[in-house]
Order: sequence, then C-alpha cells, then structure tokens
Amino acid sequence: MDTVILCPDARAPDGLADDLGLPGVRVVAALAGLGPMDGLPKRDQPVLCIRGSMGAEQVVARAVAAEAVGRALMSLAGSRVVLASTEPLGVTVPDLIDGADVARDLAALPGSLGLIVPVARLLKQDVPHLMPDRVTHASPYDPERLGVAAMTLKGMTRIALWSYGFTPAHAAQVAAMAGCPVFLPRVALAARVLPT
Repeated sequence: MDTVILCPDARAPDGLADDLGLPGVRVVAALAGLGPMDGLPKRDQPVLCIRGSMGAEQVVARAVAAEAVGRALMSLAGSRVVLASTEPLGVTVPDLIDGADVARDLAALPGSLGLIVPVARLLKQDVPHLMPDRVTHASPYDPERLGVAAMTLKGMTRIALWSYGFTPAHAAQVAAMAGCPVFLPRVALAARVLPT
C-alpha cells in the first residue's frame, strides 16, 4: 500500500518526510493553490495556522482546512495516509494518524507543560486534549521571538512546539535556552508512523 503524508498547508513543511523517517514518500499539501487572502476566518471562528503558499504562516478558518483535507483524503483513497496536523480536523478514515494521537502522547507525560503556538491568535483557542500550564507564541520564522518564548517558559518540565512548521533545529534552540526537554510534533508523529 502506498503511503502519503498529507498536510493541511498551502505548502508542505520543509524536510517533513525526512523528519518522519519516510524519505522519498510523497507529501501532499491539501491547501495547495490557496492564496494569502483565501480562507480568512470570520470573527470568533476557530482557526488553524498553516504554512502559506509563500512559506510563512497563514491563519485560515479551521473549516476551510478541514474541507480541503476531506477532499484530499477522497483523492488518496487506497493509500495509507499520515495527516501531519497538530489539530484534529474532524475527518475520519481507517488508520488515520493525526493531531489527536500526537496530543494524547504529549498529555500522557507527567509534569508541567509550556506550549509555544505559532501565532498570537491561537493563544485564545483551546488545544484539544492538552491543559498547558503556560502558553506563549512564536513564529518558526522569527528566531528572536522564539528565544523570548523559550525564556518565558523557563522552569517548565517540558515545552511543546505546537506546529509542524517547527523543526528539530527550533527544538534544540528552545531546549538550550529553557533548560528542559522539548516535545516536537514531527518526532511524536514519526514514532507512531514507525514504531520502534
């Protein structure tokens, strides 16, 4: 059976297949073709932070992303799909590995949790299955702000970088500055895709 990594993004995160231990596996961006102004959420509408067509983060209505992922899943029927999303999008297909699984992995760990989300708007949104002790924000594309966020969360038992836009290099930077382990969704997803 063919394996496909599906991202609710307009452009797939860099090196995702390699990070997941699936080099050469096809990565599909479900929102490919979505322009910078497309999918803008209305006030109080649940949002999702995606990697936009220009490579930077873009906030879209969660319903827009869920619809696009649903269409992509139908076109990928017959493939084993790994949904690279930190947010459960309400799509159900057999053997789907998604953000709910990754959130459960994180919630099961003991101790205090600091969470870094990619944009400030997400601070007001509940993170499914998680009850972080402290939440702050930093873009994967702003190393200075990421450093500030790491220092804000110093003293936590662990910190989670809650976006697939964050890479192992970002995790290393935050761990060095905050002095605690960093949970990276890409690594947690890889552990579920390729159990040891």
